[in-house]
Amino acid sequence: MSKAIFQHYLATAPAIALDAVSQRMLHTLARQWASKKPITVLKAMAILPEISTTTAHRRLTALRELGYIDLEPDAKDNRVKYVVPTKVANKHFEALGAAMKIAVQGVAA
Repeated sequence: MSKAIFQHYLATAPAIALDAVSQRMLHTLARQWASKKPITVLKAMAILPEISTTTAHRRLTALRELGYIDLEPDAKDNRVKYVVPTKVANKHFEALGAAMKIAVQGVAA
């Protein structure tokens, strides 16, 4: 069953592959977005304490270049930028959620 779930995820997820650290960063950012807490670039760079700020910045840049995140300036201070999800990120999480539903149904059956 797990192979079918993975294949379903691959069929519905964005075609852009992420490395493990980038996936973890994106998923950690998603928890912040789900709680409706805005997250600045500076806070996002410290979201994974086990990686350096340089690595975090590279991963944020890669996520932005791949279309998973975007940066929006603060309304009052243009120096402050907020990390926000894009349609690609939303599609990624929709596909992941659908795969999890299939997995739960398979376990319940």
